[in-house]
Amino acid sequence: MFYISSPLHLFDKLAVMLYPELPIGGFLAAALVLVPLPRQIRARNIATIALVFWFFEQCLVSAINAIIWAGNVNNPVPHWCDIGESSHLCAAQLKT
Repeated sequence: MFYISSPLHLFDKLAVMLYPELPIGGFLAAALVLVPLPRQIRARNIATIALVFWFFEQCLVSAINAIIWAGNVNNPVPHWCDIGESSHLCAAQLKT
């Protein structure tokens, strides 16, 4: 179960963030990257579909990390750290 160990709630953390535009931009980018998906599915363009899902996952993980790690260096959600790091490691391996 995911929880935040600090007394601040998730939306209260957005109020004390140093850069509050990071999660907003991440979620916006994750939504916008899905725009060409229906056309690419109809065209059966597997490479573009894979890139869309890969970019979506990276934007989503970055946005969630911006919320979780806002203003602290403690590990409030240890399981999410493992999930986010494994996705970034896989992405780094695919880039090379």
